Amino acid sequence: MSARAALIVATTVYTDESLSRLRAPAQDADALERVLADPNIGGFEVSRSTDRNTQELKEDFEDFLSGRKPDDVLVVYLTCHGLRNARGNLFFATTNTRKDRLASTGLESSWLLHQLDDCRARQQIVILDCCFSGAFAHGAKGDTEVDVRGQLVGNSRGRAILTASRGTEYSFEGETLSEASPVGSVFTTGLVEGLRTGAADTDADGIISVRDAYQYAFEHVRKSGTEQTPQLWLYGSEGEIPLARNPSEMPLIPLEEDVRQALESRRPYLRIGAVLHLGSQLTVGTPAERSSTRRRLEEVAQHDAPLVAKVARGLLDGRPAAESVSESVSESTSTPVPWLPPTAVQPGKPVMPQPGPRLDEPRVLKRLRRESGHLRTVAISPSGRYLVEGGHDVPVVVHKLRNGEVARTMSIGYGSSTLSFDFEPTEGHQLVVADMAGVIQVWDAASGSTVTHIGHAAGPVHALACSRDVSFVAAAGQSSDIQLFGRQVGKLHALSRHTDTVLGLAFDRSGSLLASAGADGIVVLWDILTLEPIAAPLTEAEGAFHSVAFDPRGSGTIVAVGADARLHVRNWMTDEGLDLRTPHTTQILSAAFRPDGRMLATTDQDGLLVLWDTSGPEYVVDRMYTTHSPVPSVTFSHDGRQLATVTHDNTLRIWDVPGM
Repeated sequence: MSARAALIVATTVYTDESLSRLRAPAQDADALERVLADPNIGGFEVSRSTDRNTQELKEDFEDFLSGRKPDDVLVVYLTCHGLRNARGNLFFATTNTRKDRLASTGLESSWLLHQLDDCRARQQIVILDCCFSGAFAHGAKGDTEVDVRGQLVGNSRGRAILTASRGTEYSFEGETLSEASPVGSVFTTGLVEGLRTGAADTDADGIISVRDAYQYAFEHVRKSGTEQTPQLWLYGSEGEIPLARNPSEMPLIPLEEDVRQALESRRPYLRIGAVLHLGSQLTVGTPAERSSTRRRLEEVAQHDAPLVAKVARGLLDGRPAAESVSESVSESTSTPVPWLPPTAVQPGKPVMPQPGPRLDEPRVLKRLRRESGHLRTVAISPSGRYLVEGGHDVPVVVHKLRNGEVARTMSIGYGSSTLSFDFEPTEGHQLVVADMAGVIQVWDAASGSTVTHIGHAAGPVHALACSRDVSFVAAAGQSSDIQLFGRQVGKLHALSRHTDTVLGLAFDRSGSLLASAGADGIVVLWDILTLEPIAAPLTEAEGAFHSVAFDPRGSGTIVAVGADARLHVRNWMTDEGLDLRTPHTTQILSAAFRPDGRMLATTDQDGLLVLWDTSGPEYVVDRMYTTHSPVPSVTFSHDGRQLATVTHDNTLRIWDVPGM
């Protein structure tokens, strides 16, 4: 988990009598520590280093910077005298610094720079309330001009440097007071005030960035009439490093009712579902909406049950949803529970599905990895003997499903790329294959020989489906048309209704209905006898549909998935349907029913595999697993005992299906 840490360095007294005692550093250090350490503002773990000699201060810096992680956010604040030697090198004065022995007694800025460069933390905020010019004036901290930018920039990305003045200006303490009265510097006082009151949050997004804090301090110094000009330099961070949160109470934006109910549920798996939804909203919407979402997740991370809180913390740290859930589950010692019943959204009537029966954990029976190419498609033969994989720049490989052993590699007519194939549902080993040239053939997986040539589509085929009685083959390529072929007679007709590429095709159990899902965000149901759509599009979504599947139980239910990460369930016979919010936070690439219809598998761009229990009236998530790479294809064996997936990292997995 990333850390937020700050080191405050303040030097007020000096053994060299030519270096005047400063009152501001002690006051500045106290004030800044309070706002940075406040969990409602900075949330930093603060370390102090006050009135230290040079060697002690070097050790403090090394202790603070060592062992950091790349995602850590670090603040280094330094207030003291700034000095330079004859060569113009900058030194920070410590308690034992002598102006005539800077090389051995001062803290050289280049040394600090090297420590920052060696630190692994990618977000570093350096705040210097020192002046770097001229002779000493009353209330000023500094010496002759120094090139701060040249000596503190370094090579690190994600570094922000704030200074109280230009290289030729003094950095003033406040108005003259009695020695007993503490006083803060003009610059740090403005910086602290902006953080403490939240006034620096000028864009009202709830977060005070480095740039926000600087701009507020700059205006504070300008209004004070002090002749100094604060400076800000940014390297790789673009000014968006979050320094603090606005502590003023900002109203939370109301949640959707179904999300609110899930977040308040007594059942942890419902709350996790709501947390995942909030995580998907962290980077969308207005600044106020993003801030409201983050505050809710922080509340869950601090106060909810460990299993739920860990998911929230993972999302806040920027980890993918699948990784956050997987890590939370792996560290939980409690009995596994059913996963994430999604929020079901039905016009006018929000529905919260109840959990189905708990299933046993699945087990990866076999994991096979290719060294090159790009796997895209996987299918299992009706006989249960063979599993076939293919894709871009890879041959079609036939495996024995029982042990994953390669049975044969089949050559195709166009290069070595096969985008789509499908086993004929009742023919045991016969595989319908479409290559990059659009040539559609039937192969025998058992022998590797070509059985027959079906036809030729226009260009690469992205989607392919066979009817159960093997009478029809539907293919879709780069155009918006669907090419329908007869098993014995070749090309029959072009089905035109979509306005963009068709990405998913599926026949129903009878073979008389064809469902098509397109990049245009619609699902169309076709009557194969009339070659016309049965009605208006079954469902519409914002974004592409990637896959469509019929419930094999013959209930008339169709499931479509795609870019909006929802599960679109429609019954074409009753005109009823649900749009289910899912654990997926990126586009869903594939969906497949188990042959008995009592389970559905969906996969997405983040590598998440979700198993749904469809045995009841609602679709309920039972398990989630991550493959850590996009999963373009998933399929069940015909006895429902095994599941196969291929991922973009060229890995084929054969899973043991739970609950069988």
